[in-house]
Formats: sequence, structure tokens, C-alpha cells
Amino acid sequence: MPGMPPRWHNGIDVACGGTHNVYSPVDGNLTILPPAKSGGGGLVARITTKSGWTVQNMHMMEITAKAGKVAAGEKLGIGGAPNGHPNAGTSTGPHSHYERFRVVEGQRQYVTPTDTELKALLGGG
Repeated sequence: MPGMPPRWHNGIDVACGGTHNVYSPVDGNLTILPPAKSGGGGLVARITTKSGWTVQNMHMMEITAKAGKVAAGEKLGIGGAPNGHPNAGTSTGPHSHYERFRVVEGQRQYVTPTDTELKALLGGG
């Protein structure tokens, strides 16, 4: 929102010039979170892996994959909701927000996504 100071948040914002395809970087189970249930993340593609990790891409324009099992490399939909779109979040420009975490004793433990994960997310790996 205009006038709000930037704030720290977990994960990585991937700036883009507009919308872009988003792919699953891992095998897992896809859950789709609507904006009303995403805590400000807009439309969210959340994937839980067998090893207990959760990866999610926020600020999706649309999710074309169906909830349930997804494979690494499978197209999830379109990311990079533009400013003013209900899924955009608070930002200075179109972007996707990607994060990876696991829950330990009720707390999220975040890790920095690898270059390989980010390339896979954007279809380059």
C-alpha cells in the first residue's frame, strides 16, 4: 500500500515484468489457498512433500493445476499478479513470492530456496 514502509518477510520475491508461467519445483500434494485464507498472499499454490517440506508460490494470477498430486516440472498456473490486482499483495511491482518451510513444534522453520528450486519454479530447470 502507498506510504507503508517495507517489511521483512520470509521467502524470496521474484520480480517480473508481468505475468509468467509458474511450475512445481517438487513432487507433492497441491493445495490451493484462496486470497481470503492466505494471510495477504493472494492466490497461493501450496505443495507439501513426502519429506515434510512445504513450498508455496504466492500472488498467482490463476492456478490451472488441479488440487492433489503434482509432479516436479508440472505447470501450476500464472504468477506475477500486477499491482492493484486482489492477488498482488503489497509491493512496488509485479512479482511472485516463493518460500519453503517445515513446521516443527508448531512453528514454521524457513530455509532460503536454492537457485535450482527458483529455476524450476520459473521453468528453467
